[in-house]
Amino acid sequence: MSTSSIRLQNHIQCVIFDLDGTLYATPRHFKAKVALRLVPQLNLLRHLGAAREEIRQETFADRADLRRALFASLSLRSGSAPQVCETFYEEGFLRVFVELLTKREARPGLVHVLKQLRRAEIRLAVLSDYAAIPERLAALNIDRDLFDLLLSAEESGALKPSSRPFLEVARRLGIEAKDTLVVGDRADMDQLGAKHAGMTFLGVADRPRSTQPQWTQSATALTSLASQRIASPGPS
Repeated sequence: MSTSSIRLQNHIQCVIFDLDGTLYATPRHFKAKVALRLVPQLNLLRHLGAAREEIRQETFADRADLRRALFASLSLRSGSAPQVCETFYEEGFLRVFVELLTKREARPGLVHVLKQLRRAEIRLAVLSDYAAIPERLAALNIDRDLFDLLLSAEESGALKPSSRPFLEVARRLGIEAKDTLVVGDRADMDQLGAKHAGMTFLGVADRPRSTQPQWTQSATALTSLASQRIASPGPS
């Protein structure tokens, strides 16, 4: 898809970027690389995804309640104590996650795009299901000050695709949902969450999605977001 086919609606005042797979291309064999770094804790790692999927179905009062539920689920599945699960998550999984990103690079042209959008007085945010956002941005050599807000979905008490974290970004920035664009790489998380929240969506894919007009194969196509403010397709 060419850069001329990506447009920003005139009313858009805020762009919410997903982080993983959006600000940088998804690494090949990334899960395997994480596993190799966490061999002594493989039992916990292999159950982490299922524990997160379990709590993804619920909405919690706050971050603390969400994390208690996550570590309780992981404890039940792995046979390890909740405190052990929390230590693994914070000092094992997230630490390795950040360290592996130091070998990655942001998508080509991304920083230029962010600066363009800021010059156009568009508010910018990062919304990720995972924590350690400042650390991950630093690993990718992306200046956190390019964004007005960094938010982990955990802080809202609900993971994607719940509308809550998306609406929390809009609330904190004082922007209406209808005036917000979500840029992400996953239809089941970012696109669906944007739809639930009543926000416009633009997908960044590493492979062509010719039958999905809301998706662009090249992240550099985002350069037109700030320079050409004319109608674009809304959420499906």
